[in-house]
Amino acid sequence: MVVGRFARPRRRLRAGLLQLLCVVAGLGLGLLLPRITTETSVASCRVTESLVAVGFGILGLVSGRIVAAIIGPSEESGPRTRIRDGPNAA
Repeated sequence: MVVGRFARPRRRLRAGLLQLLCVVAGLGLGLLLPRITTETSVASCRVTESLVAVGFGILGLVSGRIVAAIIGPSEESGPRTRIRDGPNAA
């Protein structure tokens, strides 16, 4: 294990190399995959329906997480909450 002033430059180098590898892989796949032709094809209306469904699903997940992040902290017990009483206490 490397300790001291050489630890950070190696970590940065490793992160930089990983980013470069991802960029090269993305460019390579982006240029190569459109050139591959197959016999089977899918109708564009089916693809559109599927992408719209996936988009609405992701939108629902994100908006649900935002609502949970906003409402969640306000429902936690605060300093004025009576701990000795149960959840159904009046």
